[in-house]
Amino acid sequence: LRSRNPQFGGPVSEGARSFLQDIGLNIFVAALGANVGPKIITALAGDTVIWLALIGTTAALLPVVVAYFVCDKFLKQNSVINAGACSGGRNSTPGLNAVLDESQSQVAAVPYPVSYAVTTVLALIGGYLAQVLS
Repeated sequence: LRSRNPQFGGPVSEGARSFLQDIGLNIFVAALGANVGPKIITALAGDTVIWLALIGTTAALLPVVVAYFVCDKFLKQNSVINAGACSGGRNSTPGLNAVLDESQSQVAAVPYPVSYAVTTVLALIGGYLAQVLS
């Protein structure tokens, strides 16, 4: 509204804009949690939480560990390139940043976009197939 009608006020500082955006997102998440939280707590009664945590941890870690091990031991790939490809395979930009910081090199960024794109496409296809088959 202000971009079309400048009389509504001057430019808003980046800090104020960022604060308003963050506070709006936080209020949304809090309202969503307040509405859904009690239902989730009743659904996760008993040993469901333990199984959910074990299956989730295994599903998150096992593919990356196996891929890193196979590339390291069998394909004899450079560990920095391997770590960049694994972080792309998990669609993890913070993981890539950690690899770049630790290696003090930009080499890990080379395989990242390829594995990122491949896993994104496979996730979309897998989601579509799961929806069709269910």
